Amino acid sequence: MRSGVGSTNGPPLSRAAPEGAPATAGTVGPGAAFDDLFAPARTVGLATLASRVLGLVRDMACASFFGAGVLWDAFVLAWTIPNLFRRFFGEGALQSALVPTFVETLERRGPGAAHRLANSVLGLCLVLLAGLTALAMALAWVLARTVLPVGEVAATLAFVGKLEATEATLALVGRLLPYLPLVCMATVLSALLQARDRFLVPALAPAVLNLAWIAGLVASPLWGRSPAACMSGVVAGILAGGVLQCLMHLRPLAGVGFRVAPTLGWGGPEMARIGRLLAPSLLGLAALQLNLLADRFIAMAFVSGEGAVSALYYGNRFLQLPLALIGVSVAVTSFTRFSRLAAQGEARALRESVDRALRGTLFLALPASAGLAVLAGPTIAVLLERGRFDAEDTRRTAVVLALYAGSVWAVCAQQVLARALQALGDTSTPARWAMRCVALNLALNLALVFPFAEAGLAAATSIAAVVQLAGLVLEVRRRLPGALGLDTLVAALASTLASGLMAAACPATLACLDGSPRWVALAAALAAGLAAYLGLARALGLRELADVLGHAGRRPPAGGGEVDPRAGPG
Repeated sequence: MRSGVGSTNGPPLSRAAPEGAPATAGTVGPGAAFDDLFAPARTVGLATLASRVLGLVRDMACASFFGAGVLWDAFVLAWTIPNLFRRFFGEGALQSALVPTFVETLERRGPGAAHRLANSVLGLCLVLLAGLTALAMALAWVLARTVLPVGEVAATLAFVGKLEATEATLALVGRLLPYLPLVCMATVLSALLQARDRFLVPALAPAVLNLAWIAGLVASPLWGRSPAACMSGVVAGILAGGVLQCLMHLRPLAGVGFRVAPTLGWGGPEMARIGRLLAPSLLGLAALQLNLLADRFIAMAFVSGEGAVSALYYGNRFLQLPLALIGVSVAVTSFTRFSRLAAQGEARALRESVDRALRGTLFLALPASAGLAVLAGPTIAVLLERGRFDAEDTRRTAVVLALYAGSVWAVCAQQVLARALQALGDTSTPARWAMRCVALNLALNLALVFPFAEAGLAAATSIAAVVQLAGLVLEVRRRLPGALGLDTLVAALASTLASGLMAAACPATLACLDGSPRWVALAAALAAGLAAYLGLARALGLRELADVLGHAGRRPPAGGGEVDPRAGPG
């Protein structure tokens, strides 16, 4: 059945709650677009900042302990496996199917039905993940003991002769796989809290993992002082962190009346809807995450020498800071709002919320892209260049980071637009565009890896991200007529102009401070760039400056009159 805004799946926006029905705690009315959309995003952003600072400390320690050699290349590949399935079953596909269904069930049938649905999902995930983990651990054990010892053939097939890296990777995969069910269950519990507008604890979960990881490194002398012994400490810390990530959600869930008690009741229309929404999301995320894995295998196989995978990893780690602070924070906190507005049939408020979320995201992400691109070298040098991480590692990682930076604004914006489509019950459209751009990215990888090594892989990622964003913009405009109009384009162009000024101010400041301590020059360049960006944004009258700083929490007049969504703060 088609809705009034062109939806083909999910709750039709033309359907409203019965007149006189009691409002639930999560009801969002027509004025919702004028609430402080970025208040929960700021909370998530601050918690994420704490996590990323700890993650930076973690990566600095790992760079010093392991450098960018064979062992760290192997760990990066092994660590990709549980993260891949975390995206599948946790914060990616399942979350995009669970949150809208849980919110609609809560709105229409009450907390009891919603909680029964959640426990059914938890039970199904627990069974599937336990079986998958046991199977994967058995496969890794068999490969390590039967395929690799055959000598010449294995050496030829394994990463084009890199037998040492292959052996280390398979060994670490088997040791890290128990983290898979732990983190996937933790992310499902996070999704349930987010659906009840509780965002702080889910945002702090990565910080708990980082603390456990750092503790494992500190305790690594218990296993010995060699790099391999230090890796044992890292693995122990990761597994302990997974347990803590699960446990930390239980008390907050009890606080909103939800008792975690996984069941095997897999029937019902809500579970069927989750299945329908999940299938295309899984397909899209499978393509996306397998492409990430393929990037790293391509780097291992086709870039001569060692360190290519490590350069991609460290560059990607710095990329994750703005992606998490901006893209994930806004997308996660907006998703519940989008889902409620879709369930309540508030098409106008949904359009306005999507517009504001996208404009605010670009206001933050465009300068982040510019800053990372122009300050990649000094940032890597100041934060990572010590111990086994030398000047050549800095140079390679900085090139990768500068090229990755071009994707920051596009990936952040993608997350907001994908959530808008998913809130409408459309998980297939984001999946289709993901698969198209994965194919594009893979083709570009193979074309660029030979002349440009790992830098070509980073450039391919940015090009594909921009193409995917363009596709999602067209889809959202089709599904939500009137969304992403001229006001949004003008705001994006103004943010781009201010980001250009920032990109000029940062290297100019570095040049003026040539000869100063590197950290002093970097801090001054960041301050000068930020001042240039905010100053021009204020001069241009960008409303997004007030939005993200928390001065735009306005509502329509009591009489129900409309407020111009581009008007300045009252």
